[in-house]
Amino acid sequence: MLPALCACGGKTAKTPEAVMLAAEEQLRRVDSVTFDMNIQMVLEAQGQTMDLGMTMQAETIKEPVAVRCNTHIGMLGVDTEVYLLQQDGAYVTYTAVKDGEGKTSWYKMALNQSELQEQIDSYDADSFFGTQLSVAKELKLIGKETVAGKSAVRYDGVIPPDAIGKALDASGAGDTLELLGIDPSEITEGLPISIWIYEDGLPAKYEFDMTEMLSQLLAKNESTAQIVFTAMGASMTITGVNNVQEIVLPDEALDAQELDPDDIINNTDEGEGLDLPWHEAAMGDAITLSDGTELAVSGIAVDDGAGTIRVDAGLADPAKAPLAALLCANGEGEYQLEQYTVDEAGNYVFSTEGYKDLSVYAVIFVDGSVEDGEIWYVDTATTGES
Repeated sequence: MLPALCACGGKTAKTPEAVMLAAEEQLRRVDSVTFDMNIQMVLEAQGQTMDLGMTMQAETIKEPVAVRCNTHIGMLGVDTEVYLLQQDGAYVTYTAVKDGEGKTSWYKMALNQSELQEQIDSYDADSFFGTQLSVAKELKLIGKETVAGKSAVRYDGVIPPDAIGKALDASGAGDTLELLGIDPSEITEGLPISIWIYEDGLPAKYEFDMTEMLSQLLAKNESTAQIVFTAMGASMTITGVNNVQEIVLPDEALDAQELDPDDIINNTDEGEGLDLPWHEAAMGDAITLSDGTELAVSGIAVDDGAGTIRVDAGLADPAKAPLAALLCANGEGEYQLEQYTVDEAGNYVFSTEGYKDLSVYAVIFVDGSVEDGEIWYVDTATTGES
């Protein structure tokens, strides 16, 4: 009877899967959280090394929603500080942008409900970490290690091929891979992942490295065979929970320039959107900006399947890409596509969120800053096909 008595009197060890599930639930219940995220993405192509990585340090309060986040974008060499706060019953973002020369500019923007939800999703630690906890399989306990100065237990596992796309999107790396033409669905082997859980049961850290995996995938395609990843991975560390009582806007933000999301395209016939000097060009015209940057819009490609519009701008240095917007219509009125990236070929890639039958009337560039720059309006009159 002794073995039976010992079994009854002791505690049953949780399976790794049960530990992950409990950690995910605990994270949902906290009132505030601070975390660090790191996306490593360094590649070599045509003799050049490009750093497409990003680091983020954030603190968030769940109710009422408040966020402070510092971000560094490697390719652009730009640092931003974002505050998302509730003011007079409405939500507002304040953004400080520090350029490579150390100049800081502050901008303020009021958010509608859909824009607010997009912002909340951008800093949602529950989703970022919870996704990895839910998709990791074949977990094995490795042992105790130190994370953010605290004891944690490490588990190693695998993200199955059919969940890699979801994991990459949650890590923040999915969009960049898509711009490089990498389809996660082509990955046929599992992605190793390590997950640390603090001894109080809360998530501590996750980390994965897919450098070799992506390099092998690119090598199989003739068009990407010359691209080599020297680093590709992502990690997130929970540095504290229930430790943020208040997020206070710094005094220097009080003089932020107030922006309307539609300012850059309002009154485009006369160029009065931001009260900046106005220049007009056509497709193919060479444009030289005040800082010497040269560009020319040579083509527009609408890909509704991927939800993108590519503007072939011919920028020699993607890091010097000016602010840009599109003037479009989808049969339901005009709208601006605000989210875009600049690929390694110097082209703009705008997100269309799956709209069909887009007509692109103009590409708009801001030469300099939105405070004292100039606007270039490039008439494209290009119709996209669904």
